Amino acid sequence: RARVGGSGCGEARRAATGSMPKGSRPLNPADQARKAARKKELKRNKKERDAKRAVAERLRNPAMIEEELREAQREAEENKLDRSYRTRVTELKDLLKVAQRQQKKR
Repeated sequence: RARVGGSGCGEARRAATGSMPKGSRPLNPADQARKAARKKELKRNKKERDAKRAVAERLRNPAMIEEELREAQREAEENKLDRSYRTRVTELKDLLKVAQRQQKKR
């Protein structure tokens, strides 16, 4: 069957005009949504892995926690009215206890 008008290939014509990259096809909207959700999930998983690694590294190094604790205690003394500094100090004390227990197990 003969086609009327033009080069006969709509994709080639679109590629020549620059409206679509050569060799690609437009994605189905459902596929686009799945692809975006997957990309978002991978990004979130990477962030969680990095956070877990950071916590594990801190637990392996109690000296680093002690240094942070000293600094937080100093800031808590300077800002006695701010409760967030005191809670940070208690969190670091708990973390230090856990790190020291793990150090003794090794």
